[in-house]
Formats: sequence, C-alpha cells, structure tokens
Amino acid sequence: MISISTIRTYMFCPLKLYFQKNLDEEIKENFTVSKTIKELRVDIQDIMQRNMRHVKKDMTVDEIKGKLSRQVDNYIETNFTMLEEDEELAGENEKIKELKEEFIEEIYLTLQILSIKVKQAMNSYKKDGNEISEIFFPNCMYNYLIRDMSLDLAGIIDKIEVVKGNYFPICLKSNNPPMKGVWDGDLIEIAACALLIEGEFDTKVLVGFIDYMKINERRAVAIDMDLRKTFFRVLNEINKIEKGEIPKVKTHLKKCENCEYRELCEKNT
Repeated sequence: MISISTIRTYMFCPLKLYFQKNLDEEIKENFTVSKTIKELRVDIQDIMQRNMRHVKKDMTVDEIKGKLSRQVDNYIETNFTMLEEDEELAGENEKIKELKEEFIEEIYLTLQILSIKVKQAMNSYKKDGNEISEIFFPNCMYNYLIRDMSLDLAGIIDKIEVVKGNYFPICLKSNNPPMKGVWDGDLIEIAACALLIEGEFDTKVLVGFIDYMKINERRAVAIDMDLRKTFFRVLNEINKIEKGEIPKVKTHLKKCENCEYRELCEKNT
C-alpha cells in the first residue's frame, strides 16, 4: 500500500524514493522532532480556541492577543525542553533551539493576525469571542488516518475541516511557499488527501488547502479532473519504482546538497 509520505518523497526526488525502497533494508529516520512540532500546532490551536471564550468585544487588539496567548509560552517551553532532554536526540540541541525560535516566530505571527481578525469580526457582529469562535475554529479532525484498499493508498491527513457537511483537506507546511500557487509536491499531496476523504466519507471533495505556516497564508487548490489525472500518473510511476525500476531524474540540483543519498546518486548518474 502506498502512503502519502511515499508520495511526498517521490515528489521531492524519484531517485531518493528508489534508493529508500530498493537499497535500504531498514530505513531508520528519527521523526520525533517533526512529529512533536506537528502535534504542538494542533495543541496550540486548541489552547487558542479555549482562550477565545475570554475575549470581549471591547478589548483592543493587544488585549485580545494577550488573552489568546495564555499558556502558549509555557506549553511551547515544556515541549521543547522535553526534546532537548531526549537521549535519542543527543547532539541535536542547537538544531532544536533554531527550530524553537522559528516555531515561536510562526506562532506569534499567527496570534497577531488572528487577533486583528477577531477584533474586526467582533466589531462587525457586535459579539464576544465565544459567540464567534466557530468562524475561526471550524469543526476539525486532526492527524486523521485513512486507508483505501481500492486505491492501495493510505495516509495521515494533517487536518480536515468540516463546514456545512463539506469536507476540506488541509496540509500544514512549515517551508516557504512559491511566489504564486503551491509547490508541485503539495499539489499532489492534497490530491491524495482529497481522494482518501472521498472514499472514507462517501463525499466529493472539490477544494483543498495548503497552509504555509511560516507566512500564515492559506492557498486553495481545486481538486479538478486534471489534478486527479496527474495524481494517478504519479501513483503509476511510484508503483514502477517499488517494483525496482530506476527513475531518470535531474541531479546536482540545489535540493540534492543535503540529501543522504547524494554520494551514491553521483556515482550512479
């Protein structure tokens, strides 16, 4: 069964996927840090949603931000301290500190933008935060695992928003987005999420979203017929690689610089 993470690797580099599938007897990657950060984002969303009940329409933007950020600093500090004390991550403290700084910057940008939007909404509706919470925190499912035997596809979807019976897949990304649109890899990933949701909930998904957290921007993706066809072409190419076919790709690109298979790739291309 093909996973969304396999698709993600293929879209980064088909040859990297080939090496993983055909040369590694056991792939040992440490997902602790990325998993913790992903879970932190979800937990902080929950904290902000709970804090919305204390926001009043006569508050200033700074006062709203103060209310929404209650317990956020402590929660971030506690979780990153646990990472720094994890024996399996010994020697990674500098990297963890850098990630912590980037994460705090991301979260406080989110808080600033959310505070402004909440203030505008309260002014428009003449209601307190608890009365308009659903505008900013719709009914969601996080890290939702779906397996579809008919597609031979499985994956954990970062977030599924449900609005008036419609399901919207959301992919959360910590990298910079392109100037316009979304990256090709994100495009294929959101298509995979849409197809899994359609099978799981017997529904039709016409739109998905990529949330680029670093700049706090959501970009829409139409799940149209062209994207679906492209997705199945990618799926077909992945099946070939998993059967041992060596893909032809361009090498010596910028993204090759930090790849763990760089030396092996250069010897064989």
